[in-house]
Amino acid sequence: QLPVRFCYFADSFRQSDIQKGVRRVYNQAGLEFIGSSNAMMSDVEILVILINILNGLNLGDYKIGLGHVEFIGGLCDWFKLNLKDREYIRRTIAIKNFVALENFLNKKNKDKAEIFMKLIQPESNIEKICSLVSKIKEQKVIKSFNYLKEIYDILEKLDCRGYLITDFSIIRDFDYYTGLLFEVYCPNVTDILGSGGRYDGLIKKFGLDIPATGFALDIDLAHKAIEKMDLRERLKILLKCQDNKNNLELIRIARKLRHSDIIVELSYGDISRLEDFAREKDCDLLVEVEPDLENVKITDLNKNMKKVKKVSEFLKEFKNEKRN
Repeated sequence: QLPVRFCYFADSFRQSDIQKGVRRVYNQAGLEFIGSSNAMMSDVEILVILINILNGLNLGDYKIGLGHVEFIGGLCDWFKLNLKDREYIRRTIAIKNFVALENFLNKKNKDKAEIFMKLIQPESNIEKICSLVSKIKEQKVIKSFNYLKEIYDILEKLDCRGYLITDFSIIRDFDYYTGLLFEVYCPNVTDILGSGGRYDGLIKKFGLDIPATGFALDIDLAHKAIEKMDLRERLKILLKCQDNKNNLELIRIARKLRHSDIIVELSYGDISRLEDFAREKDCDLLVEVEPDLENVKITDLNKNMKKVKKVSEFLKEFKNEKRN
């Protein structure tokens, strides 16, 4: 039953134009969130999980660069470029040849070229990007940036904004990516530690038109970057708002639970036979946040017991267990 979340550990194989000295086999860990009708919140959840993983790995001063598939295309529309020029732009950005890119754009329009080059540089202050975008009256640019800005604002409320930068130079070779793109950068390694994004166009190629988002981490690079890892068996909770609203509060509660080493799966929509659904997900508890956001209804799926607690008491209980 949709939506579903998958995680995996597997080898992936990639073809490279460079024949020598480049890895072809990557040992990676990934997470996929498939079938959610709420694109914004599923993208946010994926990023929050990624941040929790990276923090749990004790990676230190990492950054997640956020981009969007439509942004560069919108800038090309702004320049009124033909297909050949658009492909040149895409290839040049992909190989990070910014000198050639700037020379090319200057021949088209120097004023626009200056803005273009500033927009594709990694930037931690999204307000600077906002100021630059305000000079562009191209809907594709505005819409894609506003989507990213909303993600920024939500993650700021979840105390995650400090991990983020904008990086519109992120380019994918695959045509099934449809929205958010992101990459993980860590000072301990020179290559990209992980990447992900929204790929609503992929599953459609196999006959089922459903949205999806996810990410993958390079395990070998992660081993080089981490200092220690703490693995143990943990409790699993299905967390849901009874009125299907207040999704931001739902994610906030989930983050606090995850800080206590609890596995949390979120549910945003209506699901029939919710307890059966939670059992199918191998959850130990079903926790429903009541509309007043003050109380939670807790169903122990192993003991078939139900009770209601204050949210603060519920969270404190697991915080104390971790301390002990």
